[in-house]
Amino acid sequence: MSKIIVIGSGFGGLSAAARLAARGHQVQLFEKRDKLGGRAYVYEINGFKFDGGPTVITAPWLFDEIWEAAGRNRADYVEFVPCDPFYRIFNHEGRAFNYNGDHQFILDQIRQWNPSDVAGYERFMATTKEI
Repeated sequence: MSKIIVIGSGFGGLSAAARLAARGHQVQLFEKRDKLGGRAYVYEINGFKFDGGPTVITAPWLFDEIWEAAGRNRADYVEFVPCDPFYRIFNHEGRAFNYNGDHQFILDQIRQWNPSDVAGYERFMATTKEI
């Protein structure tokens, strides 16, 4: 098999390295930071921990596929804790927009903020589905 170098240990680099190694390739992974994870980096300042990137995983099945490609079960290594909503975004008046993975719920949220934006969101979702 081939010798392959993967540069960067974010989600993409880690998943590429895992898939390649599972296929029998000799893989070397290089990361400039002191820890793996890319934007999923956790850092600590004065005893407080901060997320450097993603805090919500909206497509957990993609992680399951990576572990399965390596002959493993993701649940044996990592526990995903459900979070609903994924995000709660506030405007300057303190009004909240809740975002989760349910299409109808998101449409209802958009409708509450500005009903005329619903059609644009539907067009956006249709376009991204094609991609």
